[in-house]
Amino acid sequence: MTTPLEVRHETAYTYDQPVELAHHIAFLRPRDDGPQRLLDFTLEVEPAPPCLRHETDAFGNTRTLFSLHAPHDALRVTAVSRIAVEPCAAPAGGPDAPAAREHWRYHAGHAPDAASAFVFASPLVPLADE
Repeated sequence: MTTPLEVRHETAYTYDQPVELAHHIAFLRPRDDGPQRLLDFTLEVEPAPPCLRHETDAFGNTRTLFSLHAPHDALRVTAVSRIAVEPCAAPAGGPDAPAAREHWRYHAGHAPDAASAFVFASPLVPLADE
């Protein structure tokens, strides 16, 4: 196994006026699958919420939900992860353009590939020509 990596992610908000009620969803816990192993994970929220809940989304990512019910003028979310990543070989080849086009096109009566949510442009992320 490779030398573990420590990743520290901190998000800090300061508000001009106290916020009385806030609901948050954080995607900060790294995946533990394939060549990546999650060795340790801590999440600290200041001010501490009365309840933290962890769920898994449709793509296998952990999301953390929490709410703050008391007035606060700052919020700090700190995630510290220790992970180990094994080297892996790149997949050999991929589909040619016609096969990829066929895979991603709409097929009536069939559920779309879950990754199709990442194929098309969005209002926040336009498609680049390349």
